Amino acid sequence: MIIKTFRAETSSAALKRVREEMGGDAIVLKTTQETGALGRIIYEVTACLENPTVGQTSKIFPDAKDIVQEPINTAPIVSSDKNSQEQLLTETVHEDIWKKRYEKLEFKINSFLDSDLKKEQRGSSPFDFVFEQLSDHDFSAEFINEFKTELEESYDASTDTIDIVKEKLTEKLNQFIVKDFSITTGDRLAFVGPAGSGKPSVMGKLAASLVMKEKKKVTLITLDDVKLGAYDETAAYAEILGTEYADNRSAIESSISTDTITLIDTVAIPNKIENIIPIKERLESIGTTHRIAVFSAIMRSKDVTAMKEQMAMIAPTHLVITKTDMTECLGTLITAAHSFGLKILYTTDSHGGVGRLNKPQTEELVNRILPIEVASE
Repeated sequence: MIIKTFRAETSSAALKRVREEMGGDAIVLKTTQETGALGRIIYEVTACLENPTVGQTSKIFPDAKDIVQEPINTAPIVSSDKNSQEQLLTETVHEDIWKKRYEKLEFKINSFLDSDLKKEQRGSSPFDFVFEQLSDHDFSAEFINEFKTELEESYDASTDTIDIVKEKLTEKLNQFIVKDFSITTGDRLAFVGPAGSGKPSVMGKLAASLVMKEKKKVTLITLDDVKLGAYDETAAYAEILGTEYADNRSAIESSISTDTITLIDTVAIPNKIENIIPIKERLESIGTTHRIAVFSAIMRSKDVTAMKEQMAMIAPTHLVITKTDMTECLGTLITAAHSFGLKILYTTDSHGGVGRLNKPQTEELVNRILPIEVASE
C-alpha cells in the first residue's frame, strides 16, 4: 500500500495529480485546505494505492529509481559463483528497503484510520468540515458554537449536507447585512473604531459617492486631535471634492449646517473606558444621527470581541469592514457584526480614499467561506 499527499492551488488540480501519479484505482483519504504565504489558499489531497505495481511505485517515488524494477526472488540461492552471490546480496538489500517503506506507509494509513475511528467514537458531526472552515476563517468560537447548534438541530439525514449548510449559512449571514440604507440632507455620520481601521478612507469614499454620484452637498469634519496630519487629510479630501470642511475646534452642533450631509472622522477608540467618555460626549454634542463602526478585515476576531465594552460606550449603529483585499479570512467581518449586534453597511478594500464602498453580497461571502471543492469533501 502507498499513501501520499498532493498539494495544489485548487482541489481539482490536486486530484488531477493523484490521477496522473496513482491512476484510477487511487482512493482519496482526506482533503484539507490551508492558508499559505500571502494569504494564498493551498489544497491538500491525501490518497492511497492499495496494490501498487513496481512501475506505479517508481512513478510515485521517483527518488527510488535505483531500486530494481522486477519482482524480487526471495528464494535462497546457493551458488559458488561470485556474481550470483553479489546479486543475492543486492536483492536482499532492496527487499529490506521495500519492506521498510511499506511498514512506514502501513503505519501512516493506520494512523489515519485510527484517527477517524477515535473521531467517530467522540461523536463526530456530519458538519465537522464546516466548523473547520469557519475556524480557518477566524470566526469566533461563540459564533461557531451557535451555528453548530443551529445546524445540528435542523439536520435531516435524508437531506444533502451541503445544501443544508449553504442554506443555513446564507440565512445566518443575511441577519448581519443591511439591505436598504439611505442618507439624507441633515444627517450626521460619525466614523468610529480602533487605530488603523481606515476611518478617514471610508469617510472619503462615502463623500466621493455622495458628491460625484448623488450630487449631494457634504461637509467633512475631523475630531481627531491625536493623529498627526488628521486635519490635513480631511482638508485634502474636501478640496478634491469641492466640499466644506472643519476641524475639531469648530465642529460643534451650532456651527454645523443643516442643509448638508456631515461626515465626521474621530479619534481612535482608546482601550480605557474612562478615555472614551469625552469622545461619547463630543458625538452627542454634535448630534450624530449615525455612528459607523469601522474595523479592518486583517484584525483578529479575538481582538474585535475584546473591544465589545468600548464599542458599547460609543453605541454604533452600523458596521463597515475595510481592507478586505488583504486577507482571505472573513471571520472578522461576521464576528464584529455578531459581537456588537450590528449590521454590515459596506465593505471596502485598502486603497485609501480611492475606490468604492461595496454592499456585501451574501452568496459571494458564503462561497468564499465554503468553496464548493472543499464543501463537497
